[in-house]
Amino acid sequence: MTARSRTAKVDRATLPLFYVSLLLALLKRAGARFREEPIDWSDPGDSKVVPGLDALRMAAGLWRLRRRMG
Repeated sequence: MTARSRTAKVDRATLPLFYVSLLLALLKRAGARFREEPIDWSDPGDSKVVPGLDALRMAAGLWRLRRRMG
């Protein structure tokens, strides 16, 4: 497997995880403005989030996104 195909495979696997971050980054680059709004949230108790691991994955994905966007 070449590095390029390996990267494409990883990108396809992680795209759903980082889609919102990518979309927001592209919109900001295009000049969009954002406003944060509070939400009411409650923990349903059946979350599949692994706090430490998922935080590291998100940080790595955001770092890759920032590097690619320059």
